[in-house]
Amino acid sequence: LGTLGCGAFTFAGDVGCWLKAVGSRVLTTARSSGKVTRPYLAAASGVTYETDTDFFGNDLPNNPRPAATADECLQWCLGTELCGAFTFDRQVGCFLKSSKEGALVRGKAGDVSAVVPLGAPTA
Repeated sequence: LGTLGCGAFTFAGDVGCWLKAVGSRVLTTARSSGKVTRPYLAAASGVTYETDTDFFGNDLPNNPRPAATADECLQWCLGTELCGAFTFDRQVGCFLKSSKEGALVRGKAGDVSAVVPLGAPTA
């Protein structure tokens, strides 16, 4: 769950585990395979998503980051020093924030934002 872009896996106890990219086709075989479910990541990290919400301002450098989902944006934030919040815009990508405090919180259809406690577990 802590690897950005991992959407599936194959595990063979005698050989090891292979991570698969988001969108990979998953075939069930005698080896253990499955999709990685990410709602667990938000819950395990103590994060609550605020839907249809934009935290405008407090952007960290290098935004937007590539992300197809709010869960991928959360992974970016968890792996980035000083990230305390984010806004996921499905048309543009992921905007990492230093915090929600002082940001303009506004409604924006389709956006997902969250506060990410510093030191939150990455599951």
